[in-house]
Amino acid sequence: MPHPEETGFAHLLALLFPVTPGTDAITRVFGAFFDGQSVLGTEVHNQMYIPQFHGSVVEVLHAAGSPVRCAALTADWFERILRDEAGNWPL
Repeated sequence: MPHPEETGFAHLLALLFPVTPGTDAITRVFGAFFDGQSVLGTEVHNQMYIPQFHGSVVEVLHAAGSPVRCAALTADWFERILRDEAGNWPL
């Protein structure tokens, strides 16, 4: 499993800890990494925040552009996770 610095995405921008409705349980953690020119959004390890590329329950976000564009794409990605997928993951 690669560490963020081995992938070129050493700067963790934001974390999302969705709560499963009805249980108040957090079963997945998602992170967005920004290197100044591109963003990587993926499921991350729940304690070490290392990207989980294999077996992720959501589509990986990988986009390039200005910081404003990357921030907007990351916000959209987090919103999709919360709207469409929270609570529907296998344990």
